[in-house]
Amino acid sequence: MNICDPAPTDGDWPRRIALCDLDRGSPGTYILIMHLASSQNVAVGSLGEAAYDGGWYLYVGSALRGLKARLARHARSEKRIHWHIDYLLEAASLVEVWCHIGNERLECEWAHVLGRVDSLEPSAVAFGASDCRCRTHLFRADERPDPHAFVAGLRLAGLDDRLWIVARDT
Repeated sequence: MNICDPAPTDGDWPRRIALCDLDRGSPGTYILIMHLASSQNVAVGSLGEAAYDGGWYLYVGSALRGLKARLARHARSEKRIHWHIDYLLEAASLVEVWCHIGNERLECEWAHVLGRVDSLEPSAVAFGASDCRCRTHLFRADERPDPHAFVAGLRLAGLDDRLWIVARDT
């Protein structure tokens, strides 16, 4: 059984989808919403050890060869450490995922949208951004982020606002 909400008929976004309902090879861009219960030092591969304040973290990534598999990997606790985000996920709890299904690599555009949100602060220079010119793909907030506010930011930036909130299968 999955916990998908019925898709609204009025075209409003975001909408919910269960991880199991994503097509196996579908590409896409995603934001991991994580909670770090308390401040702690985390060693992040080549970036070294840094202090991360307790709070909410948003990490922007893309998976152009399989969004479903990438999100399932991020949700697993047992995995080989490969990306910067893997180190932070050892300390933080993955709470929610927002994604866009499509061939476009939108992670840099999404990072720029998040960078313009007053309640978010860029965190850890170069985190997740070693293959682009972005300052970071990791952002921190005191309060739980609102996907509706992000959709509004996408619209203001003239970007596709079709955002899915991925629910874990139950």
